[in-house]
Amino acid sequence: MLGLVAADTTALSYWFNWRFFLCAIWILFCFGMSSFFIWKEECFDNFKSNGGGTQQDTCNDDEWRPILKQVHPFWLLAFRVTAFCFLLTTLIVKVLINGGTIFFYYTQWTFTLLTLYFGFGSLLSIYGCHRCHKISRGSIIVHHNGVAEDQRNSIPLTNGRNTQEKFQASAVIRYLFQVLFQTIAGAVVLTDLVYWGVIFPFLTLEEYKLNLQFPWFRISYFILWTSIFVIFQWILHASVSIWWPYPFLELSSPFAPLWYLLVGLAHFPCYCIFALVMKLKHFLLSKWFAHSYQGLR
Repeated sequence: MLGLVAADTTALSYWFNWRFFLCAIWILFCFGMSSFFIWKEECFDNFKSNGGGTQQDTCNDDEWRPILKQVHPFWLLAFRVTAFCFLLTTLIVKVLINGGTIFFYYTQWTFTLLTLYFGFGSLLSIYGCHRCHKISRGSIIVHHNGVAEDQRNSIPLTNGRNTQEKFQASAVIRYLFQVLFQTIAGAVVLTDLVYWGVIFPFLTLEEYKLNLQFPWFRISYFILWTSIFVIFQWILHASVSIWWPYPFLELSSPFAPLWYLLVGLAHFPCYCIFALVMKLKHFLLSKWFAHSYQGLR
């Protein structure tokens, strides 16, 4: 899939103008604010205040436990492994057929991130199924206070010499998985809306040749992800004069600042749509399966 042929993007006149100046302000402002919120909320409030995680964090099983009690974690594992294999196979086939140029597109960046998410989720589900197996055999007893104890050695799993290191490792693993999920949350919606709502209806084939918990501040990861993609495109086009993957990234148009602003503002409804889907899922499951539901209420 080829994009629109652009002007000479390596010329200084292409970059030293009011259009790029305004677009750069939008992007750098979003990049800076996103980085600030991540630094403030994640590093200080969530990690630094509790030393990298709490005992409750270590025992949390939301990443591999289905919301409904009747659903065994194995089924979530099967879904994640199936999705990961399908996505990875699709990605490999695309690279073999089209080459590395597919990563020129934001769509493929998001698709790759989605593949990593399911791969990471599969690993967490494997751990969860192993833990469930040990609990069912009686090798591990989970007490009401959330402490897991190894019956064979009578050694509390969450106490001991390396307790702090275990807490920090658990917090980092859960944190990375949630970051992947919440970055993808807005990116997949934005990708669908932009492609089907902007590119597909308004461009002809000749113009565009077709050869868990959900904290709101983590929209910063979604915005940061898009900002990095745009900056990558700017650096690439400043070095090599090639076509733009999406027409609204073209900076020679007098409407470029408006396009950048509109796409930037679109991040908020995209994230809201996914957040509403998550809330609706929890609401319906809590009503339909009140005795089995074990998610957030």
